[in-house]
Amino acid sequence: MTFEAHRARTVSAISTHPVAAAAAGEVIGEALGGVGMNPELVLVFAAGTHGDFVGELASTVNQVLRPRTTVTMVVAGLHSNGVDLAGDPGLLLWATTAGPVVAHVLDEAGLGSDGRPPDFGASPSAILFLANVAQWPSPDHLGRWSQDFPMTFITGVSPTEHPGEVLVGGRPIAAGGVALVFNANAPVFGRCVSRTRAVGPVMTATEVRGRAIVELDDIRALRRFEQVVTDLAETDRRDLRRSVLAGINAPDGGEFFASQVLGTDRRVGSLVLEHEIAVGTIVQLRVMSDDAAATSLLDAFYGQSEHPVVGALTFADGLPSRRDGFDSAALAETLDEWRDALGSGVYSGRVIGSLGGHPRIHHHMLSALIVRAPGKTQSKT
Repeated sequence: MTFEAHRARTVSAISTHPVAAAAAGEVIGEALGGVGMNPELVLVFAAGTHGDFVGELASTVNQVLRPRTTVTMVVAGLHSNGVDLAGDPGLLLWATTAGPVVAHVLDEAGLGSDGRPPDFGASPSAILFLANVAQWPSPDHLGRWSQDFPMTFITGVSPTEHPGEVLVGGRPIAAGGVALVFNANAPVFGRCVSRTRAVGPVMTATEVRGRAIVELDDIRALRRFEQVVTDLAETDRRDLRRSVLAGINAPDGGEFFASQVLGTDRRVGSLVLEHEIAVGTIVQLRVMSDDAAATSLLDAFYGQSEHPVVGALTFADGLPSRRDGFDSAALAETLDEWRDALGSGVYSGRVIGSLGGHPRIHHHMLSALIVRAPGKTQSKT
């Protein structure tokens, strides 16, 4: 499917052919018809057994399309227009002429080959970060990036047997990742939204021990949690059984980010979270809601710019086979008129985003790299 934005063109081609060479032929052929030779950026995501051939795929793409930048990556799965391809062989090629874009290969500390922090230039429009979290365990430099640039960071991380294997220009990255930096004038932006919705009242953590909340509103956390659940509507209690999350407020009072409730300590009466929090942190229970995520993403499409969105690549952190997995059908249904342009995406291990002022690795997120078009103003109908 090809989408044109003034002079910028974007194509999203997906193939489920079980033979990697044939799948490559299908997506490359569609890309040739959509963006032609020498596009600014080509991203190739291989799922299932096609992950065994990422080197060959990268070589073929470079030889035929000759893009300025190519990144090939093994991922956990793909989705297209509400159809989940997780676990099956699949190939997604996403290409755009929007740019310029510069690829910065970074090590685990976020440093370039010269051992220095990368120079991303002045106010880039977006950064797409692709990495293997297992090889990039301490992304503290995200905080530095976030202070310098108001942008979204996205990663397609794979929990497959080829964990996060990334090739840039056909060359594998042993560790770290690649930051794809779009020029300030590029018609590209990123968005990261929560795949959760809030339920129950806002509470304050009044006693905390590391990742354990001991008291909420001066009441033992487990008891307070039980009180809240009792007062919830049946639909909210049903969704809570899918996955229990705690919404943690951003330091600046912005949007909540979700922290998994890993368990309880009944002896103490505490709730154990995925993240450490401080006394005084605002907490609210959250449940999985891909409908809410899709609606938030759609609002971002309309609210970001007066110019219409013409193409996007989405990233979700949960396979549909999991209880808290992503429901791509909800995305396709909500996007409606946008579904052809925005319906294809990648299942990753986790998503990196600046949601709620927290530039960190998140669970339960939906991100998108979005291309917009100069011209006619968009409006909701």
